[in-house]
Amino acid sequence: MYNVSYEGADMTIVSHGIGGPGAAICFEELIKLGATTIIRLGTCGSLKPTEIKQGMLVVSTSACREDGHSSWMVPSGFPAVADPRVSLALHDQAKSLGYNVQMGITLTSGNFYPGPAMPSTLQVNADAGALTVEMENATLFCVGSVRGIRTGAIATVDGSPFNWEDGDYDPHGKTVAEGKIRMITTGLKVGRQIVAEDKAAALTKASPNKIFESDDLTKNYIEIFKSKNLYDHVQAFDDLKMGVKAKIYQLAMAGVYSDFQFYLVNATELTEE
Repeated sequence: MYNVSYEGADMTIVSHGIGGPGAAICFEELIKLGATTIIRLGTCGSLKPTEIKQGMLVVSTSACREDGHSSWMVPSGFPAVADPRVSLALHDQAKSLGYNVQMGITLTSGNFYPGPAMPSTLQVNADAGALTVEMENATLFCVGSVRGIRTGAIATVDGSPFNWEDGDYDPHGKTVAEGKIRMITTGLKVGRQIVAEDKAAALTKASPNKIFESDDLTKNYIEIFKSKNLYDHVQAFDDLKMGVKAKIYQLAMAGVYSDFQFYLVNATELTEE
């Protein structure tokens, strides 16, 4: 477990191991420690090898439950679904960075090497619309539903189990390694965004009608805005309501981001509480 800071946002990075049951222990203990959002980053195998290839990114919106653990947590017909806001944030962030990303259903399987006694379910799930196969998403999504936290998942394609015999599996190759860097970058940036939104929500809830805690702070930050020409810039948005401008200043005061340009670009997406 590593507690890290990324562009001013504090978050925890953990390796959950392989497979649903073991990963569930990790997820449950993170929640006990206070986690309110868990985003899984990992690798996956393509079930659409002509369309989804090595190094591409796939955001899982939901997962087929063959993980070997969720059946002990929820009824058989219960869906394993990610938080849609986290899924969209991951997809949109990857797109904004120019990455090749897909979004859809994934198969979570507890069976990495299918044996001779039981038929593989890869093809039937692919025919039904699953994009990739991995081993933990369904477990994570069900834990999130039961425990009331936000969850999401993005993975790098490392090959296709349909074409393993032809050499289409290279988890440590250059193409996949480059995909992992894109995946990690996406995950960190979305994590930062979630931390920012949570801080802003907490600040607004704690002090909904007050921008700054004291008159001295008000004067101090206004001077900072003026010196950077940001105060006038924000004030120049005639179509922004005062409540929205106040939220921009609240976020800045809280130190949510070091890059004030974020607020100027995204100001119109902020809403009054």
